Amino acid sequence: MKRWILYPLVSLALGCGITGQGPEGDGDQVDDAWQLYRQQRFEESAQRFQDLALQDVAMAESYCGLGWSHLRLLDPSAARSAFQSSLLDDPQWTDSRAGEVFALRDAGGSADVLLSRARSLLRDAPTWRFSHEASVDWRDLQILMAQVFYYTQRFDSCLARCRIVDDAMALSRADTLSWSGSPTFENALLSELERLTQEVAE
Repeated sequence: MKRWILYPLVSLALGCGITGQGPEGDGDQVDDAWQLYRQQRFEESAQRFQDLALQDVAMAESYCGLGWSHLRLLDPSAARSAFQSSLLDDPQWTDSRAGEVFALRDAGGSADVLLSRARSLLRDAPTWRFSHEASVDWRDLQILMAQVFYYTQRFDSCLARCRIVDDAMALSRADTLSWSGSPTFENALLSELERLTQEVAE
């Protein structure tokens, strides 16, 4: 279900937890909406979260769920708007902060803004894991940053991010002539980045 999180490299140019208590029954309504999300009924979950947000029910979480539902529906502009509304209610809502990074990527946002948002989140929550989809976690953000670094030709930064995900990776500038038959460091790094992208997406 998570493969959408990391695009194939050739096409490149994420805790939502209740921080306060609302009126009795609000938590059940939000849980019901997340259940629709987990069942991959994203149009229904988007509608349910939107209704809850308009009723001022668990605003940060409702807008967070709306944002992730829009991400799944491939509407990054609507997703980013929802995440921004969530963060207006609670600027530290980590699932919304992560979702905004993915929405920025999908919407073709500024590489520097994307990197800044991702760095800030990982500094505050280095082991982030999406509360409602455990397979989406800090590694997706690290690989996303590595992809951006690669395609903006910041290869050493790309390598550093790859090594955070795979600390056993032995690639260095010194041995690229014998690394997988790749004649250049950039080609060898791309090969490793593609491997990690595939592994993290599975």
